[in-house]
Amino acid sequence: MRAAESSGTGVRAREVRIATSRCLVALLLLMVLPAVAPPQEGAPSERRQVTATRSRVSVDMVVSHATLLNHKGTPVAGRGKGDFQVYEDRVLQEIKYFTHEDIPVTVGQPDPKKICTSHVERQNLTMRMQIRRFTILTNGFGR
Repeated sequence: MRAAESSGTGVRAREVRIATSRCLVALLLLMVLPAVAPPQEGAPSERRQVTATRSRVSVDMVVSHATLLNHKGTPVAGRGKGDFQVYEDRVLQEIKYFTHEDIPVTVGQPDPKKICTSHVERQNLTMRMQIRRFTILTNGFGR
């Protein structure tokens, strides 16, 4: 009886080892195959030919806009032509014209005299009228 039990236990242990080794091989294949497999083709809309074109144009003047910000992210004013350098192909270019423009920006505090709420009032009126019609229709069928 002991021989049968020990042989049964040995067979079961061997089956577990075989199953474990098969799982490990499958796991290894799942990890290695994506790295070895060729990339898949995308959909036709994703397969676009990108061709680089190079054009040479002679330019007399280039307009470049710049905003100077401090370490807090707020705009810095009072800078002039001497505070900027412009490079083209790592060659310093001369700045011939320099102007400063103040662009009015309102952040958080709009001018109360210029606020128009007519569109909101019209939307509120439309909503009230629709609610009134809905109430009249539902009351008529509720009796």
